[in-house]
Amino acid sequence: GTFREDLFFRLSSAVITVPPLRERSEDLPALAAALLAELGRPLALLPGTLQVLASHDWPGNVRELKNALASASALADGAVLEPRHLLFFRQRRRRPTVERLPLGGRALEALERAAIKQTLDLEGGNKTRAARALGIAPSTLYEKLKKYQLA
Repeated sequence: GTFREDLFFRLSSAVITVPPLRERSEDLPALAAALLAELGRPLALLPGTLQVLASHDWPGNVRELKNALASASALADGAVLEPRHLLFFRQRRRRPTVERLPLGGRALEALERAAIKQTLDLEGGNKTRAARALGIAPSTLYEKLKKYQLA
């Protein structure tokens, strides 16, 4: 039931860390083309198709991409893989993470104001739930609403 320690150290002499596919979307065009060729369907990829592919989190990494391309290529009726062939993505779009938003160079107050306004909208104006979602006390939210003239 245990892995031999000496064997583990022999095998782990050259460890290569490969980031997940969601963190290297710049690899998608070449990777998708290679996978389509491997599948026997060297289809051209439209820029919109690449955008749809880049909008997915790819929890299954390259194996999931290969399966997605196999399904889409079966739906392709020509030599081009179009976004409409990626029907299964319509229900699994990822929400942008804060790290992916273009926030650099913006004033923190503007970002905080926008976060408060959007959270209030999402919570239907309920300030208690909005404060909880923002991770702040309701009293702090009321102070910020007054500060940003959102009340």
